[in-house]
Amino acid sequence: MTPDRPFLELGVDSLAALEIRSTLERATGLSLPGTVVFDHPTPAALARRLVAGTADGGGAAPAGTAPAPVLGISPTDRDPVGLLDSLYREAVRTGRIQEFLELVGETAKFRPMADDVAEAGGPAALTVLADGPAPELLVCVSGLTAGGGPHEFARLAAPLRGARRVAAVPVLGYGRGELLPATPEVALDWQAQGLLAHAGDTPVVLFGHSGGALLAHRLAVRMAELGSPPAGLVLADVYALDDPLMVEWNAELSEGVFDRVEQFVAMDDSRLTAMAWYGGLFWTNPPPDTRFPTLLLRASRPLREPADGRDWRSTWKAARDVVDVPGDHFTMMAEHVGTTARAVHRWIGELPR
Repeated sequence: MTPDRPFLELGVDSLAALEIRSTLERATGLSLPGTVVFDHPTPAALARRLVAGTADGGGAAPAGTAPAPVLGISPTDRDPVGLLDSLYREAVRTGRIQEFLELVGETAKFRPMADDVAEAGGPAALTVLADGPAPELLVCVSGLTAGGGPHEFARLAAPLRGARRVAAVPVLGYGRGELLPATPEVALDWQAQGLLAHAGDTPVVLFGHSGGALLAHRLAVRMAELGSPPAGLVLADVYALDDPLMVEWNAELSEGVFDRVEQFVAMDDSRLTAMAWYGGLFWTNPPPDTRFPTLLLRASRPLREPADGRDWRSTWKAARDVVDVPGDHFTMMAEHVGTTARAVHRWIGELPR
């Protein structure tokens, strides 16, 4: 094992990361966050974290010790992440999600902004998730939820290892110390420039799920404007941001994110403000583009049957092909992700070359 090779490239997905955390806790007696592998993404970086924790005696609490509350909003609040995460959970509990998102959207305006890619520190760096002989590169576009990022595609990439190259492109402003993009153009150019430099002459197929699918579509359009359209676009369970179902399923969508937050990364203040900011940047629904073949993947089960009985399934007018896969909006990318991955791989293999 190369100590400086990222865990994601080594095939470590979210569940494996939790197993590594648990093993290290038993071995060291330290209490480590569920995100420790993603916070320290290489074996060398994680080793340095463990050495620091055991050397200073205060770098981490003994295993089993409850974390101290950080900016607690009530006597019972023991949220170690931050104020906004606690407020988000309370908003979900009390049915005030929209009010919370509006509040965080206003808060995001106080974050420093990048007016161009250079000011952002250069274009995006992609994370490699799998390798294989297939001629196309599958690039996963990170979702817009506060827990999103390249790590969310580790399970999708796992069945494709040895068959296809898979990489993931992050979203500017979600990482600590990153500037938010001042405009949608900065956000898209940051991703497009990094992606095109990474791909070189390799044909690219973009993949996005949920809100990440909307961003993947916008990125595909931007690549076409730059003269390098993708060879294909895969949209998994995509819904317009103003779709009434998104309001009706607000609680289920938020609760689903919280159910999986331990598998991904902590939704800290940086990530929550970024989520709200991107919701504002990309709130409009541009017309679907027909310059590239598009596959729509749809979940086979709803998060909850709509009250009025209307068709709940995802739609996309420009989709050349539509494939239904097992699971609901979340489980199609978790418990049933193997079927989802194989459907994507098969469709890409049928694209004209």
